[in-house]
Amino acid sequence: MNHTSPPPPGTHSALRSWWRAGYLAPWFGGYSMVGLVVSGIVPVLLPLSVTAKGPIAVGLVVAGFYLGMLMAPFFGSVADRTGTQRLVFLASFPTAAAGSVLFAFAGMTWAMFLCMLLVGASAGAAQTTASMFIVEGRPKQEWPSRMGWLRLAFGAGQVLGLGVAIFFAHQLETGWIVVGVLMLVGTFLGWIHLPRIAHTPPAPEPGETRRARIDADLRSLLLSRFGVFLGCWLFAMIGLMTFYNVVPLILHETFDIDPSTTSLVFLIGSAIGAVLYPVCGTLARRWGSARVLGIGIVGTLCAFLVLSLATFERGEVGAVLGSLCLVTIASLYPAQYMGATLLAADIAPGGEGAAMGLFNSGVAAGAIIGAIVPSLLAQQAGYSSVAWFSLGALVASVAFGLPLLRSLRHSPAPGT
Repeated sequence: MNHTSPPPPGTHSALRSWWRAGYLAPWFGGYSMVGLVVSGIVPVLLPLSVTAKGPIAVGLVVAGFYLGMLMAPFFGSVADRTGTQRLVFLASFPTAAAGSVLFAFAGMTWAMFLCMLLVGASAGAAQTTASMFIVEGRPKQEWPSRMGWLRLAFGAGQVLGLGVAIFFAHQLETGWIVVGVLMLVGTFLGWIHLPRIAHTPPAPEPGETRRARIDADLRSLLLSRFGVFLGCWLFAMIGLMTFYNVVPLILHETFDIDPSTTSLVFLIGSAIGAVLYPVCGTLARRWGSARVLGIGIVGTLCAFLVLSLATFERGEVGAVLGSLCLVTIASLYPAQYMGATLLAADIAPGGEGAAMGLFNSGVAAGAIIGAIVPSLLAQQAGYSSVAWFSLGALVASVAFGLPLLRSLRHSPAPGT
């Protein structure tokens, strides 16, 4: 295994050095297709495809996608135990392609739900195993840089996905078929120079049953500081995903911003965030992942505070503040994700596969709650109240994670 130190960033020759060292790996192109679906297609194209069936159907089908992503811990655990990370990662692309194409022709709500369950499970499996190629296959000092470039690929896929969603907003069936084709392309891209991870199956203790070992591992995870981290991450994702699921409705009802303008603003923020992933990886290596996570969460909390206060302001001032807050929230997400990913791998008491699965399931759990809460809040107090709910969730995240951040503030950065 090549344990070279990351080359210094800079010119074109430096980029070639990054490529030769594997920091800009070809298989990242396959991972970008995961970003296309998870953060580009689902937030825009999925609700549009189901909206004619009513709000209940929309919530059910969207929840189906994130319920599928909740299977990430299972796939991570299986891949870890059996050494099949490559198989799980590559199989996720044609599976997601099949689900996308079938969704294009599914007429019944239950069929749409099942298709999205399949696509979501595939996306969760791909995200979990992609992280494992780095945190299990590379030395710790390389995690921040490699993870930063991996997430840059994800962000690039998100921008591409938003473009596809906007272009096919009025040709929904064709759009989902295109998504299926792109996922098949992702199979080929993900196969190129895909790493192999040495498999060392865990040896059970004498007399220990498999079920008892799983229960013991789960208790160890949840009762450790990793469990505190999961609580912090879950509240952060509840706040973010509740906001993201209805952001066009929030800005339209509160600030009279056209949904197409909101999509453009969101695209700008996502593009900025994509570029910042490698930067956040570098900062995590220098400052520590816990500090980067704290900066991301506190910065996002401040943005939600301004947004919540701006709901009292109508007219152009409110519209400008609302748009700037959306760009800020999207731009700060890389700090949260990079800090959380590296911290999860660093402090997990068990295998990285299970840790990465639980970490990704936090996003899915937050999204499921975020699919239910907005409709309840909108009926009682309007969509402007969603911003206040998200603010409260971020406050809970900070309160939940502050003891963990304090306990780690003197810890060295990964690899130091």
